[in-house]
Amino acid sequence: MTPRLEARHISKCFTNLVANDHIDFALEPGEIHGLLGENGAGKTTFVNILSGMYAADEGEILIDGERVTIRSPRDAIQAGVGMVHQHFMLIPAFSIAENIRLGLVPTPRTWLSSAQHSNREIERFTKLHGLGVPVTRRVSDLSLGQQQRIEIVKALYWGSRILILDEPTAVLTPDETTQLAEHMRSMARDGQSIIFISHKLEEIKLFCHRVTVLRHGRVVATRATQDVEVGDLARLIVGRDLGTPAQLQKQIPGPAVLEVEQLTVLDDRGHHAVRDVTMSVRSGEILGVAGIDGNGQEELVEALYGIRSPVHGRVRLLGEDISRVSVMERQKLGLRNVPADRRDEGLILDFSIWENLALEESTAGEHRSFLQHTGVLQERARELTRTFRIRTPSVTAKVRQLSGGNQQKVVLARVLSAAPKVLIAAQPCRGLDIGATEYIRQRLFEERARGTAVMLISADLDEVLTLSDRMVVMFRGELVGIVGREQADRERLGRLMTGMTADG
Repeated sequence: MTPRLEARHISKCFTNLVANDHIDFALEPGEIHGLLGENGAGKTTFVNILSGMYAADEGEILIDGERVTIRSPRDAIQAGVGMVHQHFMLIPAFSIAENIRLGLVPTPRTWLSSAQHSNREIERFTKLHGLGVPVTRRVSDLSLGQQQRIEIVKALYWGSRILILDEPTAVLTPDETTQLAEHMRSMARDGQSIIFISHKLEEIKLFCHRVTVLRHGRVVATRATQDVEVGDLARLIVGRDLGTPAQLQKQIPGPAVLEVEQLTVLDDRGHHAVRDVTMSVRSGEILGVAGIDGNGQEELVEALYGIRSPVHGRVRLLGEDISRVSVMERQKLGLRNVPADRRDEGLILDFSIWENLALEESTAGEHRSFLQHTGVLQERARELTRTFRIRTPSVTAKVRQLSGGNQQKVVLARVLSAAPKVLIAAQPCRGLDIGATEYIRQRLFEERARGTAVMLISADLDEVLTLSDRMVVMFRGELVGIVGREQADRERLGRLMTGMTADG
């Protein structure tokens, strides 16, 4: 059988970094093919070459046995390759139909067609692919699962026979993940070929026919998933045994350190995002906040950290009312935040590593000369890169050049080096490989053991269950459940996340 897509000897370098080193890859018709590797292993560069974001330095791409030239996303679309990015490429203010039409390569079928006719045509197409939402609805009014389905339908509408799904389950509930798996299998039965990128090894094993593992820009293995176990995949990814994963040890928590009373917060449109929330976090405890993205978690964190003012309620830190004080005052009291979006909120990408690590520095060096102070900060940055295992040739390298896992370690190094009394960690492991995830979870356990009060906000149920002493669930801005570790399970939390009762 001729492969639907074949990549031969694909290589790509960025200055002195070899991102892809003579990669050979084949995708069969109707196949779901997993792509694995640590952050920085070359996965993103490789699929960006396939989807036209980058041009390969060497190698060739064949589709259905014919060599194609892909040097732009439009080339990829015309060749039948569509990519659904981890961060959706939709315009929230536009309707579903407008997003699907946007960027469509003109064909005789679409030339001079009226918007009404296009809407009817798109409506029929979306219903055929299981999206039961009117195409006139604005994307901003949809759930993340529905937005992802739109991205997939858009790629199919544009004529894609090859779909690349980058971390598609990172923001989905268990039910939405099951629905996505069923949709992928249906597409595969219809002849679509899918490249499925995920750090969740159980999903790779469950969803995919075959899996290819990259390490340091090279293919180290291609296996049928039925012939390989999850532990084998982990060893192939990191090139060694990971050892026993960190476990939550029993520990008696201390008194409440962060207290929230009847907190109500508005979103940017003036709607209630957080409604009458009351909860507390104790020293030496990890409180997990579960929920589908968009149910008030972002506004809750902003209100706790001082970025957004509440319209009602109080926040107390170490017994002191901080409801109306600045971010800097809260930091002085010992509150620190690991933001959900490390690239836009946690880092300045065009700053160096040492500059990012110095962002929260006080003016302790104000009496030194500029060069002396810079030298002190750079030496401190070198110590932190060693302590937090940040892979970089130099602390003067721009953060933009680091992998996602190493970018997150920079954020963590800056925040934890301040020895916080309360740590808010929002989606700390999203998009990270198995090695980086295990490292960051271990650091959170160490903070808990040190007596830090940790609030963990995560849409990943397994992460909440693994890391938390207690769990609360947010739905439409309200706390709909408080669950102890002994009573918690995926099904119960999943039901609460979708607004159902804990027992169905």
